[in-house]
Amino acid sequence: MKTIIFSIGAIGRLFYRKYNNSDKYNIIGFIDNNPNLKGELYDDKPIYEVNQINDIDVDKILIGGVHFEAMRDQLLNLGVDENKIDLIDDSQITYSDEIRSKKVDDLVRLFCQVMEKEGIKYYLIASSLLSLLRGDDLAKVSDVDIMLDSKEDLAKVYNLFKQFESEYDIDVTNYLVETNTHFLNVGDSSFVTISSKVDPKISEPAMIDINILFESKNHRFYRLGDKYIYFDKKYFQDRVYLDYKDFKIPAPHMYDPYLKETYGENYIVPPKTWSETDFITLVTEKELLDII
Repeated sequence: MKTIIFSIGAIGRLFYRKYNNSDKYNIIGFIDNNPNLKGELYDDKPIYEVNQINDIDVDKILIGGVHFEAMRDQLLNLGVDENKIDLIDDSQITYSDEIRSKKVDDLVRLFCQVMEKEGIKYYLIASSLLSLLRGDDLAKVSDVDIMLDSKEDLAKVYNLFKQFESEYDIDVTNYLVETNTHFLNVGDSSFVTISSKVDPKISEPAMIDINILFESKNHRFYRLGDKYIYFDKKYFQDRVYLDYKDFKIPAPHMYDPYLKETYGENYIVPPKTWSETDFITLVTEKELLDII
């Protein structure tokens, strides 16, 4: 079946590695919402804008990951037959392989060593913390989620690891705010990534995604796209070091109530699918300001 993959991001590249040589799908290209990618090629496969989908002779469109609902809704709004849309559930999604597992472990170990030496407070959170508690490899998720306490710490971490790029064969990228928010201004650092260098057609690069954990009188919160996830401030008043393979990684000391408040009471059991809308405390900036 002639198949298009929705997204050239981590989830789309994973689907490409998984299904490109399969009997079920004949991958003929990608669609993506980034207009700058229109006309580009990925492994000789064309990248189209999403609104071109009805001009492409295609039998199936693969979607999945945390944004699958938005992908599906966008396709349906464009008049795509629902029977053409194949949702790959989370049980079929893992970024882990032998190459990536080692690279993720090496990168996270290095990160922890440098952060401890420099005395910068940091926390493992979100899907990465869930993976650790479920006994999974951190390479299973697309990136390792790390939170810092301030903009100043984020700037310090960026400058610190930037000097290690050549020595450790990594890329360190500072993503700047493009639109003013209540908490950040244009030109401020929004988040920083540290990634290994590897051909994504072979294996997904190891990546650490470092964000700011903002603070109000009673809450802490962080950005997720153009929205925010918030929780009780007391969960992050201290840290606990959790065992991971041959080293330890710090997490919020009250990680159990934090995860229950964010993912639900039964967070330890992986769901079949997980969408952005499933986050219990995901809100817009306006909603957040009313809460805090």
